[in-house]
Amino acid sequence: MRALVLSSILLLSAAAAPVAAARTETPSFELYEGEWTFAGVAYGKSADGRMTWEKAPGGWRLDWRIRFTQSAGGGGFQGTAFYLDKGEGKYVGAWADSNGDHFPLEASDDGVTVTTHWGGNGPVRGRSVYELTEDGSLWARDSLRQADGFYKPFNEIRFSRQGD
Repeated sequence: MRALVLSSILLLSAAAAPVAAARTETPSFELYEGEWTFAGVAYGKSADGRMTWEKAPGGWRLDWRIRFTQSAGGGGFQGTAFYLDKGEGKYVGAWADSNGDHFPLEASDDGVTVTTHWGGNGPVRGRSVYELTEDGSLWARDSLRQADGFYKPFNEIRFSRQGD
């Protein structure tokens, strides 16, 4: 009986998880290009916003704009990242945001998912994973690196392509 309950939980968890889109030879940034929006929760607060990916000299630019609802205290968050294409799915760049944070970044692209490690060897380091899913959504998942080397999630947003 216990095995049946455990199996059921695993099956339900797997069914709820987003399914990554099929890998392609096209770089993810080209698949992400354009404006994406969301309404829901960001950083644990009620919010809406957009994420825009566009070509930039030598690579790509990412812009985040989040507006927290009045019931969540209002305000917002903005950030911009530049990704310089180093070839073979590797990127280096920088991030700056309205919190005053500035981080170097390194990223890899496998054709569906871009994994960005930010913070270099500084005291604050993290990982942002952008993944296109079968249903056409673009998920953004952010985590902070802990002292033990593991990553603790602190944000997850499901974006829809503007106009879809």
